[in-house]
Amino acid sequence: MEWWKAMYDEGLMGDYGRKNADVRTAFYAGQTAMFIDSTAVLRGAIDTVAGKFEIGTAFLPRPNEAAFKTAGTVIGGGSLWIINNRPQAEQDCAWEFLKFQASPAEQAYWHTMSGYFPIRKAAYDEALAIEWRDKYPQFATAVEQLHAAPNNRVTNGGLIGVFPTARQIIETAIEEVLAGKATPKAALDSAASQVTLAIDEYNISMGLK
Repeated sequence: MEWWKAMYDEGLMGDYGRKNADVRTAFYAGQTAMFIDSTAVLRGAIDTVAGKFEIGTAFLPRPNEAAFKTAGTVIGGGSLWIINNRPQAEQDCAWEFLKFQASPAEQAYWHTMSGYFPIRKAAYDEALAIEWRDKYPQFATAVEQLHAAPNNRVTNGGLIGVFPTARQIIETAIEEVLAGKATPKAALDSAASQVTLAIDEYNISMGLK
């Protein structure tokens, strides 16, 4: 946050609000040189700026190279679930759908149509996926970044029942720092306390504590 705040104070980085769409609009208009977003918006961005300028992609920035030995990108996106309190016939049907959806061919189709990562490596070897990367090499960056990251608890992602709440609390902390209302340490310490309390309350409500 100190690095982030310093860039903001120097005029190297803008604050376009919490909505990703507003940040993308600023990028399309040439008001900012780069932005961080989901791979799911990359194809739309390429199409939007077609003829204006070329879009490049890069690994997510990090304070130093040493950190990359233990840290890395965290994947996100949608999930498919089978509910265990439904009739067995429905669960069996859902399982067949999951197997179909997880097949290399379908994952390659999902990957190229949505921009999201396939859930299995074999999908990258499908002709459709290979052709896609040849046409849009920008998509290879995120794949390479994911595969370069170690597989550990840091990169497995956040498994918490209050994820939306935690995100909003952290966003508020960032805004307070950029606006000069709090120091990075004070804002993040406060955010950590609030998120911890929300997690405790969630765990109690779910009978986990």
